[in-house]
Amino acid sequence: MPVDSATPATQNMVQLAREHLKIGPVPDWVLAGAHDATVPARPGAPLTYLYYSRQMHAETAEIHTRSVVRLDTMDAVQHESQWRLPLEPNTQTLVIHWIRIIRGETVREHADLDRLRILQREEGLEGFIIDGWFTLLLLLEDVRPGDILDSCFTIRSQPKLLPERFSAFFSLPAALPVAKYCFLARFAESRPLEWKSSSPTLSPAKSQTGTESIWIWSGKDYSGVPAEPDTPEWHMPYPWVQVSDFAGWGPIAAAVAGAWQETPEDPDVVAAIKEISEKGEDTSSRAGAAIRFIQDEYRYLSVDLELGGHVPAPPGTVARRRYGDCKDVSFLLVHILRGLGVVARPVLVNTRLRKSLQHLLPAPGLFNHVIVEYVLDGQTHWVDATSRGQGGSPLNPLIPDFGTGLPVDPQAQNLANAPRADYLQSVYELRESILLDTLGRPSLLGVVLRATGFYAEALRQQFSSVPLQELEKEHLQACNTRFGHAERVGELKHRDDRNANEFCLAETFEIRNFLVRTDDPQTQLVVLTSHLLGTTFAVPDHQPRTAPLALPYPCNLIHIMEVQIKGLQMTSPPRQNIVSSHLKYSRTHKALTNFWSVTLSLTVTQDSVAPAELVRYHSLVETIRSESSWQVPVPAGVPRSLKRPDFGSLPAPTRKIPITPGVSFGTPPPRDTPDPSKGFLLSTSAVVAKSNATAIAANKARRNERRRDKKIQQILWIVILIATILGLVGIFYLATR
Repeated sequence: MPVDSATPATQNMVQLAREHLKIGPVPDWVLAGAHDATVPARPGAPLTYLYYSRQMHAETAEIHTRSVVRLDTMDAVQHESQWRLPLEPNTQTLVIHWIRIIRGETVREHADLDRLRILQREEGLEGFIIDGWFTLLLLLEDVRPGDILDSCFTIRSQPKLLPERFSAFFSLPAALPVAKYCFLARFAESRPLEWKSSSPTLSPAKSQTGTESIWIWSGKDYSGVPAEPDTPEWHMPYPWVQVSDFAGWGPIAAAVAGAWQETPEDPDVVAAIKEISEKGEDTSSRAGAAIRFIQDEYRYLSVDLELGGHVPAPPGTVARRRYGDCKDVSFLLVHILRGLGVVARPVLVNTRLRKSLQHLLPAPGLFNHVIVEYVLDGQTHWVDATSRGQGGSPLNPLIPDFGTGLPVDPQAQNLANAPRADYLQSVYELRESILLDTLGRPSLLGVVLRATGFYAEALRQQFSSVPLQELEKEHLQACNTRFGHAERVGELKHRDDRNANEFCLAETFEIRNFLVRTDDPQTQLVVLTSHLLGTTFAVPDHQPRTAPLALPYPCNLIHIMEVQIKGLQMTSPPRQNIVSSHLKYSRTHKALTNFWSVTLSLTVTQDSVAPAELVRYHSLVETIRSESSWQVPVPAGVPRSLKRPDFGSLPAPTRKIPITPGVSFGTPPPRDTPDPSKGFLLSTSAVVAKSNATAIAANKARRNERRRDKKIQQILWIVILIATILGLVGIFYLATR
């Protein structure tokens, strides 16, 4: 049996894998099935599942799988003729029954342990995950289009956590046709097994044999659900069946808590608590220091070779080695927070299922991430201990919308809802100012960005990992793409205020060849398009959908475009406001002598649009896109105005009343944000410590101040005019005497 590595540790693992791998007969409890080779291929599908079966026996902890696939195209042959299967040798035993290639009446058997390769590929290594899984690989020879690949095997699992319980999840391939399928559950009638499925019509036929119950879900002619773009990760469009004998979430929470051994007296943990306690004046600031300490000074590395990823390393071990996965560093952070007098506990979440998790049956295998819950000033907060570069306050943190999670707490009985997060703290405000020259010389473009919250953290991570010269090149290329020809003037300037969770940058460019000539030689056009809003939403696809449409949520954007040139005269169109259940959009203009500007604001308020709401949503998107572009007529033959001293400079720091003294922190960037490749929206996602309400209040204050100044000026002019008239009257009176 060939092996891919020769190190002693790998050899030991390979020997273990060999001991847990054999070729043998099908268990006698399995229900046999047959396939029909004459089923027609679906146009455009590379292969057809003629028969697909997943059967489980809860009492023996076995899951039997049989897959009969016809390879209809050469592309299917290319991908399927390397038969592979993952195996975790610490908890799983595999029995291969057969791996056959069927061509007409000819059947060739390929199941041979001497030909089976055992590869320790560690496919998650690039993501800093070492899980100890092996990949079994069998290279199939002489495979042709039209051949049928029939593979059959059984896996027995011995989980380290709750081995006496059983749960399983079965599903059909999402986008491929299945001519016939069968899901089966066999279990002792005394076992309190429950089931759930993706549809009320997908219900089991129930029967009894001796002391065992049998449930069978079966069907024919599943055509497959075509993959629809921009489908939310939590949406499962394919048929699925879940079985579980857990009466609730409480036993799972208690079992996990019992397996996670607390070691608060470990000297390394005690030393960390003592060091951090000296960094803040109160509990809140010390909690912020602890969170930042774990996030910034512990590298992410998951090593799950023993317990299948269910139990963290001892907190003292993590403190000494300065690395760990999400459960390792979260458990250490919980120890430190508790040592600082903060109530804290780990929480299990699923980064993909998110809000769908609460609709499934309780099962320990439904989680893929661990975060930390803590309580400050009577308020509950969640934080991700693996996120770097966060800023802000521990009293008001942001975190992706995980929906629900299971506390690692023996007292927990149900899933806990995620604390309400104020995503309006995250704002991406981009100001682009153009000093126009219509004499043929370069115009000047000033770009100023103020980002807070998620957006600030994404920029912080980007600037810490990408050389400044590379970022300058990217931004220059983006400017060239928009304006045709651009040259940088000076360096890219940036400022990071981590405590306020604000990141600002500013840069200046000379741009040319972007003006559009008109029939009037005295007039040219400046075409302005909000690439920021334009790339947030794709052009609406009016094809019918069955899946929800994912939105870039959370998202809070402000784009200001300004044009300045002598002789510019434009009127301001009426304001525009669009408010729906999914987004809020506004457009305002300002028109002064020689100056014109437009301000666009967009806030996305939900993470997806249901299929029934797409018509209305697409109409709103088309309206927003159409109103995000303008043609500004400008006088020809006018030189560029002198730039102000603050043109293209970093904005003044935001004045904030600190919520708490000392070190503070913030949140990780979200998945979905506008595509930055077409403009100055930078190539990482994120979202701001300044909310929409704050921005609106600030704008209102500035308008009130301008109105007040204008009234004062008017009063002064009236006083001067009256004084002048009175003086003239007095002079006339004296002269006539």
